[in-house]
Amino acid sequence: MKILQAKYVYGAKVLRYILMMLLIASGGVGNQANAQQGYIYVHSKTLNEAGSPPITYSVTGGTTSVANFTLNDDPSQTILTDIGASQNGRLWAVSNTNNLYYRDVLTPNWVSTGVTNAFRVDGGPGGTCFYISTNGTVYAYTGAVSTQISASGQFPSASADIGSGWTATPYVVNNVANVYKYSGAGTSWSTYETFTGTLSGIDVNPANGNVYVRLTNSGTRTIRQITPAHVVTNLGSAGSGNHRDLAVNENGEIYATVYDNASEPSGWYVHKYVSGTTWSRELGSFDGSGLTGGVGNSLWLTMNSGGWGNGSGWTPAAGPYPFYNIFSRAFDGSEVTYIDDERVKAASTAGNSQLIPVAPGTYTITEVVPGGWDLQKILVYDPSADSDSDQEAGKAIITVSAGEVVHVVFQTGEINAFLMTTDCADAYLETFGTGPVGSYGIPVDGQTTYHYLSGNAPGEDGYYKIVNRGNPDFNTWPGAAGIVDHTPGDGATGYMYAVNAGYDKGEFFRRRFTVIIPGANYTFSAWIVNLTASAAVNPNVTFTVYDHVTQAILGTYSTGELTSSAEPGTWQQYGFSFSGSSSDIDLVISNNGLGGNGNDLALDDISFSLTPPTPTIVVQSGSCIDGLGSIEITAPLSAAYEYSVNGTTWQSEALFDDLAIGTY
Repeated sequence: MKILQAKYVYGAKVLRYILMMLLIASGGVGNQANAQQGYIYVHSKTLNEAGSPPITYSVTGGTTSVANFTLNDDPSQTILTDIGASQNGRLWAVSNTNNLYYRDVLTPNWVSTGVTNAFRVDGGPGGTCFYISTNGTVYAYTGAVSTQISASGQFPSASADIGSGWTATPYVVNNVANVYKYSGAGTSWSTYETFTGTLSGIDVNPANGNVYVRLTNSGTRTIRQITPAHVVTNLGSAGSGNHRDLAVNENGEIYATVYDNASEPSGWYVHKYVSGTTWSRELGSFDGSGLTGGVGNSLWLTMNSGGWGNGSGWTPAAGPYPFYNIFSRAFDGSEVTYIDDERVKAASTAGNSQLIPVAPGTYTITEVVPGGWDLQKILVYDPSADSDSDQEAGKAIITVSAGEVVHVVFQTGEINAFLMTTDCADAYLETFGTGPVGSYGIPVDGQTTYHYLSGNAPGEDGYYKIVNRGNPDFNTWPGAAGIVDHTPGDGATGYMYAVNAGYDKGEFFRRRFTVIIPGANYTFSAWIVNLTASAAVNPNVTFTVYDHVTQAILGTYSTGELTSSAEPGTWQQYGFSFSGSSSDIDLVISNNGLGGNGNDLALDDISFSLTPPTPTIVVQSGSCIDGLGSIEITAPLSAAYEYSVNGTTWQSEALFDDLAIGTY
């Protein structure tokens, strides 16, 4: 009886799946529901990922009721090789061990499906997907039931790809000249279009059914559009080299990851289709690989730094390369940003991002800041540029339109305050410590937005290490050989902070300082060296002083491009002086350059100190009678200062009387 019951339930699931797919294919279900709503994408970024607490958010306003939810920026992850997005906003991911995962809207949690032979995936109608197995067989999958829809091993190729456009009849290419289309029943496929050359990538426009393929013919690589009427158009090359993937989102925007060496910096970038044969390269996407377009104007990308070789295959290269996370494309109305980074991890641990479908309107997102942490920054990316934030109140005010995805990033840091004193000799100095040559120092918890690495994995975009040597401890750039810790007296065992700057303008260093004297002069500096002086992209570093409470900028200084053309590998000190105007401040050293080919640097001996003012002095000469005189300080005058004429005895008054003639 139990076996019969199990068979009946399984059959019912399959029947429901088939009925749903037929309904969608016949036009009974379309994309109009999606088109009438917008999306708010909330991301949590913490300084001290390893100690990241669960952080709760609430959503109020608008006409859509959203339950409170919790995000966690814990750094655990699963290495990914492909992603796909369903019609209802469900995001799919394939791991390097061929496991299939998904994450639904209104939750940050990833679900391991139990499918262990997935190779390539694309989202389907509703919350379904289609995947090609490791032996080249295609399956339709609901998240619970997997149905074989091709002959076993029908599409075996390292370049096989699948796209659906959210209909029940997906398309496949597998490094031959043909585009194949599923019939909608059984395991029957037909040839949809034939080209001269080979095809190795495909996606479908959910809005109009246009199919897009990557074609290689006699060494020339182009992207072709096929309309439902079988009109074929050449959309150009979208770059100068090999292709990795392409995608179309619900709004009909077309993207491709292509190697581009026609202009600097060279590398793998996402290109967006403009018109004719014109594509626009998006610099924030360096080392991009897998792409998928989703609801509204959403686009997800996997970054595959360090592990893909020539980019022609879909298996990461051997080696400790933990760089296969999901980045989401955000647009603020003028600039594109790829938000770093979303990780697939165990279902018991909440992820750091949640996609929220809402009716168009204005909503307020509020973070409940955990004890011992501070909300440092709120970044809003709104394509219509009509949203706002109030960092001091911990809120983002989001106005979202139909078909629009508005991203909001809450940056929350562990409180790690340094208590300043009124003693000019009591300065702050970060040397990053010492350790055996070839070892790795501990992470600077709560002081950087970059991701910590230890061991021999190379420092790729977005990651930092605490090391003795630039090469081989951090990377293998020839110019980094011989670059060692700067701190005087530490010798070969001294550590430095080495970082490969990414595209997100991340913060190399952030620290809170308290008991700042209003009106007093302070100096903020660091020693910096370019680790990749021969690369196309040079470091460009900004020093900023923020009011801790309001995050208003109190002072800033930029180094400009650090070309190191005169003396490559030479440490230089950079920084600036400013006048204290807030009792509690945040000092930040941040990236102001591009990611990609270069922009690797090391920092050491970060210093913050009270600078003694130069006093204005009035000297009264001694009298003829007793030979005594006086010295009066007329500036600076403040209860915050004490005064001395010998450096030993101090007083609050600025007048020294009855002094013998002499030098003071």
